[in-house]
Amino acid sequence: MQAGVVLTSIVCWLTLSHAVVIHPSPTNLGSEYIVTLKKGAKLEHHLAFVQTLEWKSAAASTSYIKHEWDIIGFHAYAGTFDKNALDKLKRRTDVASIERNHIIELDPRELGENVSQESHDFNSIFSGNDPECYKATNPPSPGISIQRDAPYYLRQISHRSPSNSSEGYVYREPKTIPRIYVLDSGIDTNRHAYAARVVQGYNGAGGRFVDKIGHGTAVAAVVGGEKYGVLKNCTLIDVRVNSKNSTLMVFLDSLMWTMKDIIETPSGKLTSVINLSYGYKKTGPLSYALNCLVEAAYALGISMVVSAGNDDLPTTWKDKIIVVGATNKNLRRAGFSNYGSAVSIFAPGVSVVRWSKRAPGNWILVSGTSYAAPQVAAVLAYLKVQNRISNATLAMELLYKTATPGLVEDAKGSQNRFLYNDSGR
Repeated sequence: MQAGVVLTSIVCWLTLSHAVVIHPSPTNLGSEYIVTLKKGAKLEHHLAFVQTLEWKSAAASTSYIKHEWDIIGFHAYAGTFDKNALDKLKRRTDVASIERNHIIELDPRELGENVSQESHDFNSIFSGNDPECYKATNPPSPGISIQRDAPYYLRQISHRSPSNSSEGYVYREPKTIPRIYVLDSGIDTNRHAYAARVVQGYNGAGGRFVDKIGHGTAVAAVVGGEKYGVLKNCTLIDVRVNSKNSTLMVFLDSLMWTMKDIIETPSGKLTSVINLSYGYKKTGPLSYALNCLVEAAYALGISMVVSAGNDDLPTTWKDKIIVVGATNKNLRRAGFSNYGSAVSIFAPGVSVVRWSKRAPGNWILVSGTSYAAPQVAAVLAYLKVQNRISNATLAMELLYKTATPGLVEDAKGSQNRFLYNDSGR
């Protein structure tokens, strides 16, 4: 099964030396726009100019600012603007880009609710045969734990030679509790054992802090679920960016909140990783504003992991972020996984266990780079706290150095690295 979170409309942008060209988006949201300023521009000064546009507009109510984002390396805002305001903004020399707000839509394939269970062999996923089973043995050496009845993907990432991983999932408890920010559809805390470790962070999507579709809950479980999670002890920060659909504006606002929270939290850059299980769909460039914000996060030392996408095409993500492709049980690039030089590491993303209230026995298997990315985010957070690394560049380098090279078949121009949790096995 192919699955993934996708962005269904891509905003094309073009930056010129003296003018900004706005390219229409097929699924734009009326007259809502994101305006990104050039590096070094003063947002406060620019917004003072925008206020004069609103005041002088013949219909002032048609132009107003909804969000302001100002952090080192990223100065932008979003709002509703009429043609008169846009014409003047396009002529501003401090404006780098103007792009329409647009829909971010979840791919229903990601959720797996309509997948026939006949195609899934649970016995082949576990070293035992019961997806409810969880057994952590007494440590064979200090600091080491083994989960005997673990799904194949946990066993693979904890062994240098995944073919010799029959003993189970081997892991070490981190010295400091890592913090993973899950930007997704929310995290359900009603039945899951990790509920006490979930912190409600920011609800950019509005409404209640609930996960109506289960995607964010599944991603969080891969990071820190007691049975199927990489980290058995971590804090999961719920940053809710969508229910079924979201918008670029909401996504940027939620990511900005996350970055500021990491900066303002004591040891935040040391203990924190952002997980974005989002992949741009098929064609089109990455949003200019989103790319600038990702670069700003990297420059500030903030670690971020993103899924490559699920269209078997070159990924559109850039190199300032850790881009994760998916493999199957045989360590071959999954047929749906995006690829290319920007894909920096692989992790298992086929037949990942997910709880579902609709499925017989409440368990289904789902696939997608969305489920490979949180494994990498979890291991990255572990490596950071174990090695006391608060710099995004150094953390990225350590992740790649720790990974096992050359294991992935058909990497298709991607960096051939397979995730390893540094268990010592």
